[in-house]
Amino acid sequence: MIQRSQQKGHSSAQEGFQSGAEQDGHHDEGFQLSLRETAVHDARTRELQSILDSSEAVQPQEQNLRAEFGVGLVLRYEDGSLDRFVLDGYSLPDEHPEGSSRPHTLSVSSPLGRALIGSRQGEKRAFRMGTRNVSVMVEKIVAPSKVDDISNF
Repeated sequence: MIQRSQQKGHSSAQEGFQSGAEQDGHHDEGFQLSLRETAVHDARTRELQSILDSSEAVQPQEQNLRAEFGVGLVLRYEDGSLDRFVLDGYSLPDEHPEGSSRPHTLSVSSPLGRALIGSRQGEKRAFRMGTRNVSVMVEKIVAPSKVDDISNF
């Protein structure tokens, strides 16, 4: 009799503790979303750790004759507008926010960065941006030691 009442109590407890998803279809959704977000964040963390583990700090050569990693560049576009960049290996978005005293960075792996590598002052280089061909002229090359302040450009 005692055992039978315990079994009966256990089965009614199981019936009473239905999952929230069975009750209203939404109760467990937040938990599932948090698990998915955690998995995405963990994957990104592993990816960034892999990049960090395989990275190497490189000191740029102190020169202003050719566009190479670490130099500052003043570029003139076909429409006459000017832009200033530091040719960088890898940079994170918003690493140097607007209003910073440092110019924007340009990855050497980007289409424009690849086109500029090895160029000299006064040289024109072309690259593709989407479906357009764009050409730029290297107005000025600034040595790595002088790129920390945009006023040097």
